[in-house]
Amino acid sequence: MVYVLYIVGMENRIPKDVLYCLLSTQRRNPVLSLCQEADRVQSSLAYLLLRMALYREYKITKKPLFLFGEENKPYFKDITGIFFNLSHCKNAVLCAVGEVENGVDIQEYGDINENASEMIFHTEEMAYLKSAVFPEQEKIRFWSMKEAYGKYLGKGILYDLPAVSFAKVLPDRWQQFQNAYILSTMQQTAAFSVCAKSPMTVCTVSHTEMIAFIKERYKIEGNA
Repeated sequence: MVYVLYIVGMENRIPKDVLYCLLSTQRRNPVLSLCQEADRVQSSLAYLLLRMALYREYKITKKPLFLFGEENKPYFKDITGIFFNLSHCKNAVLCAVGEVENGVDIQEYGDINENASEMIFHTEEMAYLKSAVFPEQEKIRFWSMKEAYGKYLGKGILYDLPAVSFAKVLPDRWQQFQNAYILSTMQQTAAFSVCAKSPMTVCTVSHTEMIAFIKERYKIEGNA
């Protein structure tokens, strides 16, 4: 299952000490070391979205701990047979949890320098962008696919980005891509992509659902 939470408007609805209480010590320390409060909130909500996903899908209530692969891809330390991946941006957080390897990425819309584009995009992608109705949004969609695919492989963006073309991947549908399946979509403020061994269901979590989950967990764990 893939969970999406659009976080604009949530910033002042949850006390920060409540957010941080529900993080594991392993996660809390790097979160609190972030310079910007917005980054701390985004990272915290991504972790709590993971906790919600684990509870909804597997009834797991403990705070998950992570191990990291050779290319820094995270895995669960004490949970076997379940894979996950996280991503967040200014507007939203994204989490995938399931029995298959996966990678996710969400990117808010913004300009990518033309010189950088040549180091990122395949020639087929560049040709597609020239005729696209919304080229800047499509460019971010391609970028999110490249990140999600790299995270699925466990390489991040440390692979030959312009050698891989997503030009034939249409938005809003799962399509087979090399050794996996990929889904990409353009929302109003951001584009996100999911790459997985097999297609996964996507659901959007409302503010009400997330706040209710946080309150319930804090009621149980706040004085622990």
